[in-house]
Amino acid sequence: MLEIKGIKKSFGKKEVLKDINITLNKGIYGLLGSNGAGKTTLINIITGLMEPDAGEVLYNGINIKKKKSNYRANLGLMPQYTTFYGNF
Repeated sequence: MLEIKGIKKSFGKKEVLKDINITLNKGIYGLLGSNGAGKTTLINIITGLMEPDAGEVLYNGINIKKKKSNYRANLGLMPQYTTFYGNF
C-alpha cells in the first residue's frame, strides 16, 4: 500500500501542492489534471526524485526515504509521452 500523507510543495511563493492525502492499494492508477496542476511534482515526490516541503510518502507503512532501492523495485511509472534513449 502506498500512502501519501499531508504532502506540500512550493516553488518560491507558488504553492503547487497543498495537503495532498491519497491511499493507493495494489492496482493501476492514472493521475489527471490540467497543465500546472502539480501532477509532475507529485510524481517526482512519490518516486523519491524530489523532497516535499512537508508530509511523507509511506510504502507498506515505512517512509520511502528508509526503503530506497527496495521501494523503487516495486514501483512502475508510464509517462504520457515516452521517449527512448538514442542507443535503444
